Amino acid sequence: MTCLQNKVTIITGGPGTGKTTLIKKLLSVMESNRLRFRLAAPTGRAAKRMFEGTGRSTETLHRLLEFTPGTMGFARNEQNALELDFLIVDEASMIDVFLMLAILKALPDKGHLVLLGDIDQLPSVGAGNVLKDLINSKKVSVVRLTQIFRQAQDSMIIVNAHKVNRGDFPRSSPTEGKRDFFFLKKNEPEELFPLLHTIYKKRFPALKIHPDKTVVLTPMNRGTAGTQRLNQELQMILNPETIENKTVMRFGQAYKVGDRIMQIRNNYDKFVFNGDMGKITDIDKSNQTIYIAFGDRNLEYDFTELNEIVLSYAISIHKSQGSEFDAVIIPIFMQHFILLQRNLIYTAITRAKKLCILVGQTKAIAMGIKNDKGTERTTFLKEFLTTDLEAR
Repeated sequence: MTCLQNKVTIITGGPGTGKTTLIKKLLSVMESNRLRFRLAAPTGRAAKRMFEGTGRSTETLHRLLEFTPGTMGFARNEQNALELDFLIVDEASMIDVFLMLAILKALPDKGHLVLLGDIDQLPSVGAGNVLKDLINSKKVSVVRLTQIFRQAQDSMIIVNAHKVNRGDFPRSSPTEGKRDFFFLKKNEPEELFPLLHTIYKKRFPALKIHPDKTVVLTPMNRGTAGTQRLNQELQMILNPETIENKTVMRFGQAYKVGDRIMQIRNNYDKFVFNGDMGKITDIDKSNQTIYIAFGDRNLEYDFTELNEIVLSYAISIHKSQGSEFDAVIIPIFMQHFILLQRNLIYTAITRAKKLCILVGQTKAIAMGIKNDKGTERTTFLKEFLTTDLEAR
């Protein structure tokens, strides 16, 4: 009712509180009333998740707003508004101020905006803290979903995500019920490597979990338990074959056919964005080209463009926002202490669908969970909405 009565509505809640169920119901109401709606999300992976949850066509915000590389702007704006009654945007915590401005410019006068998101996750990579500021301003109608529903209560992943959010230490799955969360205590980051071998070679196959649907999520890129070192280790476990002409070395890193990679900067010509994940399908040394499949698109990269990609068997927790994986391994050690905070650990746990394995030092994890300060962002959105401040 709130969504139908107000021009802007925020629906916020943690995992298992029914955000997707609620949206499905809202969509069926709209369809029966012949209302025009569109669904969007900030990233390709988040859009895919929304499509899987609702069964309705979903697109990225860049595609919805018709991004044009020539002008580096959006074709949809005040003069060329979207033709819709409702715009529903998932993973709204990832939206920065610039993208939010573009969304509002493209909304028609009669359009309603519904923002779905979890404000306890990490804020957007770009400037601002839009979702939190909108909620704190009390100027926008907010629906908070707090009840964890019965089927979600069986999952220790969801129970532990909410425990972490309250500042409590997560616990391993009980012997009875759903065994989908484990804490493995390790004191040294080096102990991680034999453990990864066991998990990937024995545990995942036994549970029929495909390696492509798993990921290691870590707070940092550098260090023993950082993405760079972990990716080299995981490449040896998951893609050890080295075919002479199908391997290319760049910046000390080997890229092979079959490797999982991630785009790390926006490439507007290829329409591939920071955080998109793909797989290397072919390497042509004579033409200095590498072919990467992103979903059903097989794109050609020149060897000189290899600075735009990294291996993605292990990725940073920040880069995992808006994604879901069947199984997630999260190493947390004291070497990460500079970045450890509650919303980081919470975001990592909520990426897991079927299995979550938390590995590391009890002290480091407890320290992260206790730190709910995070880095405060200085923004003026709340002030603009609640006072008579004017931009000058």
